[in-house]
Amino acid sequence: WLEELSDIPHVVISRGQVPPGKSDHHYMPGQFGYEASAYIRFILECWDRMPKWTAFVHAHLRSWHNTDITEILKRLFWGKYPYVSLNMLAYSFRKGTTPKWFHGRFDHSSGDWPFVAEQWNKYYAPEFGPMPSYFEGRHFCAQHVVDRNL
Repeated sequence: WLEELSDIPHVVISRGQVPPGKSDHHYMPGQFGYEASAYIRFILECWDRMPKWTAFVHAHLRSWHNTDITEILKRLFWGKYPYVSLNMLAYSFRKGTTPKWFHGRFDHSSGDWPFVAEQWNKYYAPEFGPMPSYFEGRHFCAQHVVDRNL
């Protein structure tokens, strides 16, 4: 599906076999931290030359969390917001569908909340302060667009 977005520069970090002749693909051994490990690798390798906007997405075109990632990226208002979760946008582009929560809301009642809150307090709070209230009800990491200055 990357061919449909040929005007957008891209790098592919793959946990699987890199196809022959694909110079834009990089191999990532192991499965540590789901997609976060690939995202972190990209950030570390490109720290000094990060583009203004980066879309972190999965390799599949369609999944339970998006209907068609190419349509989402084509219609995105690049630069309007410093962070955009691409998961919720999946339902904005298909007529007759409405947003739904994936695996339930991500808030104080979810099983992951204590872990996320603990990690926020440990790693981010000293620099950024308390966890923002707008984090509640959102799913992070899976797919998003972020401003390098965020």
